[in-house]
Amino acid sequence: MKHFLTTDTLSREDLDSLLDLSDEFVDVLSRPIPKVPALRGRTVAMLFFEPSTRTRMSFERAAKAPPIR
Repeated sequence: MKHFLTTDTLSREDLDSLLDLSDEFVDVLSRPIPKVPALRGRTVAMLFFEPSTRTRMSFERAAKAPPIR
């Protein structure tokens, strides 16, 4: 499962898997440094094909913001 738009097509196992994954993220937020090493050593880029200062600023802010507790 890569993407989904509705939960109607999810099986019980898919839902259980998503809930287990969400528990792991809760554990990450309780760490002294709440970061996931999945992107370590990688570069993340954002491309905007139309000028939108509001969109660019909101994405930059979200990328730099500390996690909400």
